[in-house]
Amino acid sequence: MRAVDAFRAGALCLVVVGHWLAFALFVEGGQLTGRNVQLVWPPGNWLTWLFQVMPVFFLVGGYGNAASWSHRRPAVTALAWVGARVGRLLLPTAVLLVTVVASLSVLRLAGVEEHLVDLMATQIGIPLWFLAVYLVVVPLTPALFASVDRRGLAVPAALLGAALVADVLFVHAGVPLVGYLNYAFFWIGVYALGITWRTGALPSRPPIPALLAIGGLTAALLLVWLGPYPVSMLAAQGEEVQNNGPPSAALVALALAQTGVVLLLWPRVERRCERPRVWMGVALVNLHAMTLYLWHMVAGVLAALAFYAVGLVERVVPPSPEWWMWRPAWFAVCIPILVALIGIFGRFERRVVARDGGPSTSGLRVAAVGIGVVLAAGGMLQLAVNGLAAGPAGLPVLGLVAFGVGSAVVGWATGMGVAGVSRSSHPADPTTA
Repeated sequence: MRAVDAFRAGALCLVVVGHWLAFALFVEGGQLTGRNVQLVWPPGNWLTWLFQVMPVFFLVGGYGNAASWSHRRPAVTALAWVGARVGRLLLPTAVLLVTVVASLSVLRLAGVEEHLVDLMATQIGIPLWFLAVYLVVVPLTPALFASVDRRGLAVPAALLGAALVADVLFVHAGVPLVGYLNYAFFWIGVYALGITWRTGALPSRPPIPALLAIGGLTAALLLVWLGPYPVSMLAAQGEEVQNNGPPSAALVALALAQTGVVLLLWPRVERRCERPRVWMGVALVNLHAMTLYLWHMVAGVLAALAFYAVGLVERVVPPSPEWWMWRPAWFAVCIPILVALIGIFGRFERRVVARDGGPSTSGLRVAAVGIGVVLAAGGMLQLAVNGLAAGPAGLPVLGLVAFGVGSAVVGWATGMGVAGVSRSSHPADPTTA
């Protein structure tokens, strides 16, 4: 089970490094502006094959949450378990939103240039899109676990197969909107793949992992080569077809390749995690996983402002050789800022707990959870797309209200509890969301 945390920690670190590496600053027309370096440096498109690790998150998330649910039932009801899992996403996110929106409002009132506040708000909101999707998927765990228990590998196979069909209709047959179903088919399918792995329905012994890795990678390369799928597995400037929005057949192939790689590395990683120093590092990252993910772009923005204040942005234009030479210094500034932010806000992690027993599962409460999750996720998506300063007087009212109301509804429906204990009393949980 320690390997679950190891893969999650490794993927999380790749996300942080990728975002910091891609965060490029320019001064255009006398104004500071941000841009993804991938859009001005074509080789960066191939690097997205390394840094697009969200399928790994969903894979190990499905594994870990399946382990947690199978361990906690029947002492905890499905609603109580969902409340604890979802609460561990909602509470730290709420702290980020309140802190950042309030800080941006103060900066605006203090006379900071409008475009600079908007730039900060947009960059800080980037990580919210993933949490919005994950927030919708996690409550499905008990139902998916029961379905996998009955039908095994057929569950993720059907979902990923449906994703391929939807992609063909959307990309190749020109059927409008159907491709957007892949936000459900693909991400739930990968998550369900992790559940089948946990239950043993997914073969993890040779040669299956090698076939998945080689076959998935080969399929992804062929799809990109033959087209119309772009090289980038994230944003692709000027391309009509995107691999990540909505998820495409190429991303399905890459996810299967990543699954094969994880299965191949699993025994070795599990053995490495038996070493005290390795496990201490893995546990430390997972202990602050949500804070690390939510606040790493805040650290990047603060580091960018520091570079801007000393005039480095004007003199170092990405992706020039000089810009690359400054990357170690950039990381050297980002890391201590992030560590400080974790020290301040990390206490809000793992405060939400599943109470023994919990509210009984009823149609009303189940419906309320569904409505609340959709509202909260919709609010997060609105904030991710439009930024944390888009709205009347610079306040993202619609996104905040949707997130707040949705969170409150989920809290009522699940009987969500908050533990009044210190952060240090929580050991690393190998089955955290």
